[in-house]
Amino acid sequence: DAEYYLREHLACMYPLLPTMHNVSRAHIEEAMAELASLYREDKTTLAQQFAWMEVLLARTSSITAQEKREVQRRLSMYDPLWEEHPKVKQIKAQARAEVREAKAQARAEARAEARAEVEAQARAEARAEVEAEIQKLAQEAQTNAEKLAAEIAKVEERAQQLAEERAQRLAEERAQQLAEERAQRLAEERAQRLAEERAQQLAEERAQQLAEERAQQLAEGTIKTLQGILITLVHTRFPTLTELAQAKVAQVDKPDVLSYLLEQLAASCDENEARLFLRPTAA
Repeated sequence: DAEYYLREHLACMYPLLPTMHNVSRAHIEEAMAELASLYREDKTTLAQQFAWMEVLLARTSSITAQEKREVQRRLSMYDPLWEEHPKVKQIKAQARAEVREAKAQARAEARAEARAEVEAQARAEARAEVEAEIQKLAQEAQTNAEKLAAEIAKVEERAQQLAEERAQRLAEERAQQLAEERAQRLAEERAQRLAEERAQQLAEERAQQLAEERAQQLAEGTIKTLQGILITLVHTRFPTLTELAQAKVAQVDKPDVLSYLLEQLAASCDENEARLFLRPTAA
């Protein structure tokens, strides 16, 4: 019974008044006044008393809603005391720390997502650049091959033209020497024929040598270029397979084989599929 504890001034039970029988707004306000006088030098304890009273008041149905609101309004006047309570300060500090930690975690996750998105975009752009470079180099290789074929044809045509001009000059010289003695003419003709044959043989050998050297230079340049592109492609898409790619290109010296490997590696979906094309060739 609330009146009993008020009559006996049992202040330690005042926080429980909202749960007792026969309690009213007047009883609670009387208890609040007595507690305020009793703990006027101990604000922390007073704040605890009122906090407990407010918690139980919110849960009780012993008094009307109107009276409950009036009491809660009176209790709210002492909220500043509760704000200074060490436990409340500790809870607030902990809450602020949790908020800072949550914000830091959110920023870290945002940075991680942004980094992942940038890396994915960079990989896509790198792959597109490599594929464009491969296509460009393939076109350049085709153009160089066509130019080489045209140069070889020109050399052959020039060699034929020189041979024809040389034969014509020799024929004219032979016609001028018809008046000379038969023995001298035959000896000169024999020597001339041998000289012509040797000259033509040397010209053909030189033309063939130049053509082969030019073809070899272009082939070596194309091979080195394709080997470099293959290693760059593997390093960009599958960094862990870089050494395997270097060992593979050291075994391959044919442009068509290197082009085939580039096409397969550019189309590979994952590292395991790429590894199949980079396996060392048995000796």
